[in-house]
Amino acid sequence: MSPIYSSQFRAMGCTFEVQLETEHDGKSILAAVPAKVEALESCLSRFRPESELSRLNQRSGEWVTVSQELLDNLVAAKHAARLTDGAFNPLILSALSACGYDRTFEAISKPWVERSASIANWRDIRFRLPDRQVMLPPGGMVDLGGIAKGWTVQQIAHELSVYGSALVNGGGDISVFGAPTGRSGWQVDVAHPDSDQALCSLSIAGGSVVTSAIDFRRWESAQGKAYHHIIDPRTGQPAQTNVISATVVHPDCTIAEALAKSILVQGSDKGLALLDRYPETAALVIGNNGSVLATSTLMPYLISPVS
Repeated sequence: MSPIYSSQFRAMGCTFEVQLETEHDGKSILAAVPAKVEALESCLSRFRPESELSRLNQRSGEWVTVSQELLDNLVAAKHAARLTDGAFNPLILSALSACGYDRTFEAISKPWVERSASIANWRDIRFRLPDRQVMLPPGGMVDLGGIAKGWTVQQIAHELSVYGSALVNGGGDISVFGAPTGRSGWQVDVAHPDSDQALCSLSIAGGSVVTSAIDFRRWESAQGKAYHHIIDPRTGQPAQTNVISATVVHPDCTIAEALAKSILVQGSDKGLALLDRYPETAALVIGNNGSVLATSTLMPYLISPVS
């Protein structure tokens, strides 16, 4: 049995946890991961004025040649919007900024003016794929946010999988390739948002698990209005929802990200109904009344029952 190596580091506003079972020099392999994530963050972050994404946002309405990494993320984001009928929309940056989330969460100060912002139509994001060119709709600005994080953890896990079974967790966005020797999969604990205790444990041998919630990134305006970072594209305001937390299992981490956010935006009924279109998807939803809802497709992944 090969040893399992692990490492932790901060990136993309969260803690990354990486595990790799390998017969190779796992310590050296994992030592190279933070630099790879940093390179992707420097390209995809909206919080860095010099990032490639920030430069693209400054040129909405123009055709812009972009890197393959940024193009892949933008294509994934538009695809996710299509799958969720726009409940996920990558063009929410103006609305996030209007709500005060115009800097990293740690640096947010109370906005003095409560305002809203219009959100451009995601369908108007255009591509010339052979030329790696993108045109954002005039006035439209992209926040890749969770899509970029999901794409990154999946990319890193895929790269590590050439050495052995790998799990990468970026602040609740988890991508898995393979299972540790002698086990059916990696154990992934789903925590209850009101405590550090696991609500249930899943066994994942491949694919992704994403948890999105409204209980973590919260702040208030100077007038005392409560905000969170899950924006409803229909209103440009934080979603009014009966869901505190949504966990989605899906083969693709970017799609799991979008589906989890769409459940938060639409509420439990419409959000879970959307998943009926995608039989490869499983979900666990925690309501603001304490209810716990799980799709039947979650059962094959359960190690411990939902408590």
